[in-house]
Amino acid sequence: MKRRTTVNGASLLTVLMMLLMPGVASATEITQTCTVGTLAVPSGSELPDDPEIVVSCFDSPGEAEAFIADGAPGDLEQLTSSAPLGRGVTALSTVALGTVYTGTSYSGSSLLLWGASGTGCYGVTYGFPNVADFGTAWNNSINSSRAQSGCWVTHYDGASYSGSKINCVPDCASMSTMGSKSSSVVYRPVGQYG
Repeated sequence: MKRRTTVNGASLLTVLMMLLMPGVASATEITQTCTVGTLAVPSGSELPDDPEIVVSCFDSPGEAEAFIADGAPGDLEQLTSSAPLGRGVTALSTVALGTVYTGTSYSGSSLLLWGASGTGCYGVTYGFPNVADFGTAWNNSINSSRAQSGCWVTHYDGASYSGSKINCVPDCASMSTMGSKSSSVVYRPVGQYG
């Protein structure tokens, strides 16, 4: 079963709605597998401070993976219709960027991040400046991370890509001193560090 929420930046109203909606990660626990999608930005361009994202939650990781593989029906259209692709990105398909987990060694609850471009990280970057937008329970809850589709991922302990960071090239079975500290995430092309 899927529940969908669109977030534009760190809107307090939207975050409160996410907390009140059954089936979306709450401030006290993460019980479902969710997907979070955003638009690509050409590599070398500044990441937007307030990107459009869309969040959908499912009862199992398999349902979430199938949703992204099927083109995130409904979410992709919602994401691309509410934010123009004018930043040089014209492809209208989905690509899995990576997965973050609440436990070490890729265990616990998972969150699948995807992008609207279809190219993976080849020539583009994807930024998620506020992990709390995924549901406040995700902020400072990530303890392992995997990247895919030609991406390396950087986790930051502050919102808007600030503070201490760890580069997962492409995976981090443990976030080391950054465990339970991720507040923002960027997926970049292989070979580019945050």
